Amino acid sequence: MEEKLYFKPASYGKGIKNKEKPVKKKEKEEGEKTHRIRNLVLFLLFIAVIVIIILWLLHGKTTTTGQYPANVKNESLECVSTALTYPKLGTVSPAPKETNLTLTAVFSGEDTLRTISVKNLMTFESNSEAVVAEARTHANFNIGLRAYNYGTEKFENKFSIMSDKLLVNLTAKSKELDEFSKGYFLITSEQLPTTLADFKQEYEAQGFTCRTDFNEN
Repeated sequence: MEEKLYFKPASYGKGIKNKEKPVKKKEKEEGEKTHRIRNLVLFLLFIAVIVIIILWLLHGKTTTTGQYPANVKNESLECVSTALTYPKLGTVSPAPKETNLTLTAVFSGEDTLRTISVKNLMTFESNSEAVVAEARTHANFNIGLRAYNYGTEKFENKFSIMSDKLLVNLTAKSKELDEFSKGYFLITSEQLPTTLADFKQEYEAQGFTCRTDFNEN
């Protein structure tokens, strides 16, 4: 009687094992991902709790000094003359038939200057006269700036021609006002004025007519 021997193939059962491995690997990766998400959520919750605690500790301990901004008024001073000419332009030629020189200063309250500006509006017989006057006065103005080592854009100066009119406009912030620049804003006193009352007195003494306006900040 012949006896048959049977041998298991070398790959017997591997197919089943190979199918199980990807499933276990996927489950492991999903578990790690869930774990990372849980850690991130816990960390963010921890940060949120810390922020809430800090805000709670600071609550009610904020202090301020000085006047509350809502109570501070912007006050402006406007001084006008139709007889005076702006000296930093030199001799205006041809001569204008009308001139209007206006100084405007804006203050926080009555004691703190914020900005100051000069506007000189000149009216000529014709547009051609206004063009000639602009070229000459602009050149004189720039030469004067150079004497103080100022750039030609100093004080945001602008020369504008409108038909038969020439408008010269310049502006400065309070920090720009000093013993060198004060002449550009028609301050003749040795000591710089500081308050609205000081500026009003300065300009009225020169012949300007001044008025004040009060506006909420």
